[in-house]
Amino acid sequence: MGANYSLASAIVIYHKGYCLDAEKEEQKYLRTTILLKNEIEKDPENPKLHHYLAVAYLGKQLYDKALLECEKALHFALNQNQEDDLYLWTHFVGAVCYMNTNKIDDAERLCLRAIKKNSMHLDSHYLLSSIYYIKKNEQAFINHSDKYLSLIKLLNNDPEKFGLMVHNTVNHE
Repeated sequence: MGANYSLASAIVIYHKGYCLDAEKEEQKYLRTTILLKNEIEKDPENPKLHHYLAVAYLGKQLYDKALLECEKALHFALNQNQEDDLYLWTHFVGAVCYMNTNKIDDAERLCLRAIKKNSMHLDSHYLLSSIYYIKKNEQAFINHSDKYLSLIKLLNNDPEKFGLMVHNTVNHE
């Protein structure tokens, strides 16, 4: 936010903020959600605030709350022509929530919408591989798996092609 210049790089950052004991993790979650809710009160149509609240809810497996915030973030981003790559991450968060609540068709819809916005969104191809495996759609499974693997190769060789896109499924175990 507020940056005027960016540089794409193959740098990997190991974020230790997620390696907390249960008590510290809960404190971090409460602090984050309180701050975001306070900011949303001041600026209720700011899509980034709703996006980050959705991410916080997903981290606690509060799928219904995360989905509500994803919907708000995507709605406000669209209405304000803020369709940057951050909101591909929002699509991913929503799709993961749908997958975890057995709403596979809704997860598929969000992933396809993200790919329509940016065909290089590797997280959507990753999820679509799982979705089409579940749906027993062998050709779509192979297509999205192949696309995901080719995008991983491209990311490793030429990361600047991805801009500021957030990747959640790289080195995913």
